[in-house]
Amino acid sequence: MNIDFYNYSGRGGRPVNEDSFACGEGYYVVSDGLGGHDNGEVASSAAVRYISENYRSDISPEAAGGLLAGADDAVRRFGDGGKATVAAVFTNGDKIRISNVGDSRVYYFRRGSIFFRTKDHSVCQASVDMGEMTDDDVRRSADRSGLLKVLGDSAPLKLPKPYELIDPQDGDAFLICSDGFWEHVYDIEMEADLLKAGNAREWLEHMLKRLLLRSGNSGDNFTAVCGIIHAPDKLPRTTALLEDVSVDIPTTMELSDTSAAFGGRKKLIIGAATVAAAAAIGVIAAVLIYNGVKPDGNAGGSPAAGDSSFDMSSSIIGPESSDNPDSPSEPDTPSEPDLPSDSDSPSESDSPSNPDSSSEPDLSSEPNSSDDPDEPGLTSRPELPELPVFPVFSASSGSPGFSGLTPMTYGFYN
Repeated sequence: MNIDFYNYSGRGGRPVNEDSFACGEGYYVVSDGLGGHDNGEVASSAAVRYISENYRSDISPEAAGGLLAGADDAVRRFGDGGKATVAAVFTNGDKIRISNVGDSRVYYFRRGSIFFRTKDHSVCQASVDMGEMTDDDVRRSADRSGLLKVLGDSAPLKLPKPYELIDPQDGDAFLICSDGFWEHVYDIEMEADLLKAGNAREWLEHMLKRLLLRSGNSGDNFTAVCGIIHAPDKLPRTTALLEDVSVDIPTTMELSDTSAAFGGRKKLIIGAATVAAAAAIGVIAAVLIYNGVKPDGNAGGSPAAGDSSFDMSSSIIGPESSDNPDSPSEPDTPSEPDLPSDSDSPSESDSPSNPDSSSEPDLSSEPNSSDDPDEPGLTSRPELPELPVFPVFSASSGSPGFSGLTPMTYGFYN
């Protein structure tokens, strides 16, 4: 099998990085020097050095236990009083053996989900086993630093019970990390980032961005080694041995800036929508005023809008006249006075043959502004008020200041 792997270690907000790691032919190791003890970085380095120099492709329980016991002795002898945890993945090319001491962890994934995870040797893990807290509670517990097993203690290490061998499958993956890493990256996020990653580097970079965003790069040291297992004919082995490979990760300030920019962008979109709505309301109001709409919603002197005989032109330019003698006169409006009695002499307004006179206000004193025979009696049109011009924002083409309405992506809500 081939293992595509990648690693990263950062000091976080601490002055010294006390974590160490090593990746070699058949072994992948992370060790965390205990904070609060002197020479933690020396202790973790001694543990990693011993394992990397003494691994012999033997993954039997006895051989793996011997590596842990030897690392414990090396920390005691060369760690200058420091103590450390360790987590490791060993492979002989066919099977995989997982080991750990303390609260550094190994996660093993199959089909995108966590298939196995090491148990911490800690007070919090004991509480989880007794049902007093959940795994997520451990991340926030004040007792998280209380460890029951470490390398370099005054008494020789009592070896933990070995885990079962794992028969790897194509697409399986593993993550080895110190507590400063898994404290800020949740199990479901590890799974999600693995599913969307094309290789080990992308997977780790997705998780590192989550860690930096959540911690502000101000917490504990953090170290991770991740690997994706492939069949021999699918992917050549990558090489990143025994070196702290840097990754291009945005700083906390950069992440804050992009978040602020996106927030300003949303405000711009909301503002544009408000302006467009105001423009639409202004246009409608201007048209209604121009048409002479009264408070009851009907144009002055015209039938209700539901009347099919209603001619919009009559509400704009006055009563429509016609040369057709059969054309009926304008209907009387409710506000007109009573018609004169039969004893009175008929007036021109009573004659249906005089279309230029109606119950509407007398406009005969106004000069005729048009000699067009199609519009007899047309008076001067009122001037249409000039309407404000508002910007129109397009969701497809965007507008000056931002590109479209597609939300920004940071590589880590893709």
